[in-house]
Order: sequence, then C-alpha cells, then structure tokens
Amino acid sequence: MPEFYIHHRTLYGYPTKVIDSANQIKLYPITDSHQQVVDHRLAISHQPSVYTVQDYFGNTTGFFSILLPHQELSIESFLREHHQATLCTSGGCE
Repeated sequence: MPEFYIHHRTLYGYPTKVIDSANQIKLYPITDSHQQVVDHRLAISHQPSVYTVQDYFGNTTGFFSILLPHQELSIESFLREHHQATLCTSGGCE
C-alpha cells in the first residue's frame, strides 16, 4: 500500500493590519475504501481554537476567528495517508 505525505499551505498577507478575521477551512481528509488517514494535523498562525462540523456526506469543515490585529495568516495541513491501489480497465474500476 503506497504511503503519501501531503503538505498544503495557504498564506494570506494584508497591506495593513486586520482584525476580527473569520475563517472557514475544508482541509480535513477522509478515510474510505481508497485511502486511510494515518496522521493529520493543522498549523494555523496565532493558534486559534477550531470548531468543526460534519455535513450529511461526512465532510468536515473547520471554523475559527482571529481577533488580534495581524498582517499575515498562515494555514497549513500536514497529512500522511496510505493509498489503496485501484485497478481500472475499460469495464470500470475495482
């Protein structure tokens, strides 16, 4: 089973300091028949508390706010997952 390490980074820079930054993130991987999440963590500048909810389909969305004045916001996701190989032919995938 192949193992993948995925690093995603979003960086926001503002010309002047901003306050009361409300954010929504969709950086939560799922474990299913094709992939198994081994480890996942988020690193967000200013270390806010993140509130999460799951939708009907099992997708997770995170919400957080940063109230302190800031000129930069960094959101990083670090993922290690095992990927199940899929055999695809003209008849479809198994």
